[in-house]
Amino acid sequence: MVSCNNRIHSGGESFHGLGSTIPATSRAVRVTEELRRLIAAGKKLTAGDMRRLQQDVVDVYARGLAPLIVKIVDRFGPEMLGADSERTLVVTKMVETLRDWDGDCGLESRGALVYNVWLEQLSNLMLRLYLKDEYERMQVLTSAFVDHFISRQVQLWSSGQNLSSDFCWQSPSKPEPFACPRIVIQALLNTHAVILQELGPDEAAWKWRNYHILPYGHLPFSATPLKPFFHRDVPSPVRLASHNLCHVLGQL
Repeated sequence: MVSCNNRIHSGGESFHGLGSTIPATSRAVRVTEELRRLIAAGKKLTAGDMRRLQQDVVDVYARGLAPLIVKIVDRFGPEMLGADSERTLVVTKMVETLRDWDGDCGLESRGALVYNVWLEQLSNLMLRLYLKDEYERMQVLTSAFVDHFISRQVQLWSSGQNLSSDFCWQSPSKPEPFACPRIVIQALLNTHAVILQELGPDEAAWKWRNYHILPYGHLPFSATPLKPFFHRDVPSPVRLASHNLCHVLGQL
């Protein structure tokens, strides 16, 4: 249920080592949560329940972090944005999308779009003292373990702790007293810019399905003029933190 292949072995018998390539724990948390809910309700579990659970796309990390992002912006935003009405309007638009979002990463979700682009942008702003190269930084911060790391940091920042961590410094010569809330807000500004660039100004198009595409390449024709006949780009509702069976099958 969690990884489609939880048996990790060293003998090489497993052709698809999915149990070792999907170490993020949020899927296990979500499965456990739903099973406990159904059992507590006295529900007799059926094949249909299992099918719905396999295709569930709620990201439990995102669901927990969204209100903390809102809390950070509500607390630090007015001072950091000051009288800049244009930036304030942008941040407000982004954060209001997250305010009542429940972590559902369905294809039509704008909350999933804003949160996941924000996570990309925050990742790019972190650890700049330690990893100068953007590619290396993103490789580290888009790994399966980033959710644990960022979750912990955002929890600290939202409670007023670790606000000046050097994880958040943008320059070694310019430590900032509130560096971490500042990059949370900057990531929201960057998120808006990315969405505008990728999806355009029409907010009706601001949906997760239009940004998160799973390519199904064909060798050799995806690299030829015959690509339109063989290549498929399919909207995918999940990312690493919320793997479901449908996404895993796309890897086989």
